[in-house]
Amino acid sequence: MANIYDRFQGTAKRLLAQYATGDVARLVITSVPAANEWELPTVTTESIEVDAFVTGVSEKYADGERVILSDRMAIVAGDVPISAADNVTIDGQGVEVVQIIAVPAAGTAAIKKLIVRG
Repeated sequence: MANIYDRFQGTAKRLLAQYATGDVARLVITSVPAANEWELPTVTTESIEVDAFVTGVSEKYADGERVILSDRMAIVAGDVPISAADNVTIDGQGVEVVQIIAVPAAGTAAIKKLIVRG
């Protein structure tokens, strides 16, 4: 029997695909070493589109230090592989992932709230 949060995650994916705002992407950067040590490595960037709803950050998350009110929040499906070290773009502009909040905090995440700056 499927976990109820698996169903929530499926519902979130469906709704985010329908109501996504802007163009949100995760950039995967790979570097292939050159054949000779004096040559530059080959660097490629792959843009992986993500369905997301982007809005301003809620006051309840803003602490004035780590999260500030001018930050934004991008809500993505819980199965999107993303970390704070990833390069993310919103409408073509690079943003820094400040914090990732999985909902629920344990088990199968239905959604992830990304607090981004930039």
